[in-house]
Amino acid sequence: MSSQNPITFQMPSQGVSVTAYFSQVPTTYAVSFGASGSGSVTPSGTQYYPPGATVNITASPSSGWAFVQWQVSGNISVADYTSPSTTITVNGSGTVTAIFEQVPTTYVTFSESGLPSGVSWSVTVGGSTYSAPSGQSINVQCSSGQSISYTVNQVIVSTSTETCYYYPNGQASLSGTATCGGSVNVTYQLHACYKVGMA
Repeated sequence: MSSQNPITFQMPSQGVSVTAYFSQVPTTYAVSFGASGSGSVTPSGTQYYPPGATVNITASPSSGWAFVQWQVSGNISVADYTSPSTTITVNGSGTVTAIFEQVPTTYVTFSESGLPSGVSWSVTVGGSTYSAPSGQSINVQCSSGQSISYTVNQVIVSTSTETCYYYPNGQASLSGTATCGGSVNVTYQLHACYKVGMA
């Protein structure tokens, strides 16, 4: 028996029979889509496509995760293994899996000195204010390599007899930029104290 087509053979001296065997070509192939890690894939689940079909596929990572590559099995080819949006060509059943990996968490770290104990200080980034007790650092989460703009706020300490103003690095408010993964050191200085009831 041979799968060669066409085929030639030498006719023997005696009679023979020749039989051609045919197998049915599938009208559709099953392709299962999934993800490894945290994220989603479009299309999803198991889909069916005719032979030679070209299908758009998209990988969407969850927050804190990143797309790495596509992984396939079966007779399926991928146009670009490292692109989250690409196409596949289906010439057989198989699987398509998007590989995701977790992105390391990075911060800008703000450190403080000069404030009395028992008070809080704060940093404003992108409209959000982060605070901590004096002597403790403030970590602002960001993307690796990102540059953030910040404002370190003055601290007002009030008692029953006086109100004191502490300025970061001697300024009423301290503004600047920092690169994610870096740090900012702030020294508070006593600017002025006013007795309660005095203008």
